[in-house]
Amino acid sequence: MLDAFLEHPFFLNRHRQAPLLKERVSFLNHLQQRGTSRKAPRNLSAELLQVVRLLKLTKMRDVSLEEIERAARCWARQQRANPKAHSYGNSASSFIYAAKKWLRSHGRLKLPSVPPMRFADQLSGFARYMTEEQGLSPYSVRSHCWKTSKFLEWFGERHRSLATARIEDVDAFLAMKGASGWNRTSVSCETKLRQPRKRWRDNPDLLKFLAQL
Repeated sequence: MLDAFLEHPFFLNRHRQAPLLKERVSFLNHLQQRGTSRKAPRNLSAELLQVVRLLKLTKMRDVSLEEIERAARCWARQQRANPKAHSYGNSASSFIYAAKKWLRSHGRLKLPSVPPMRFADQLSGFARYMTEEQGLSPYSVRSHCWKTSKFLEWFGERHRSLATARIEDVDAFLAMKGASGWNRTSVSCETKLRQPRKRWRDNPDLLKFLAQL
């Protein structure tokens, strides 16, 4: 309920008269149930009034990041022109934070489509291999897939086909990452991309496996 973090009748009435009361209250209650301080939902409740107003929301709909950012700039201009506004330096960022958090909680934040990365099918096959044949945990699979995706991204900028991959490519990638700040743990985990040199030399099928990652 709103009166759990709002006490003044004036502010309570403002919230009750604004659109999407149920959707705003359910979100704020969820935050409170997660153990956030009383101040957090109170501050967000004020931001959400402006989100609803500037996005012209009378019912829930999909909202893009571009639309949110446009409304945030409008809110920042209004705050700068308001002599009663004590602080407006973070107006836009606070607006964007509140809007994204609220809309995402209702499944209404429309994110830009991400173009599929190169070798996405091969990475998916690698994930299945680690899960079904190696029996790795979901956490380990996610971790290794993320690191492997960085290698594939790097490799894809230099080569057209994984069929040309060599152990030297993996070595060059690891050296580059080590020099650019990856810690020892990350580089150590990343070496799962490569097999010991003797195995690569003695078993050419491993190269075929990398070409099918």
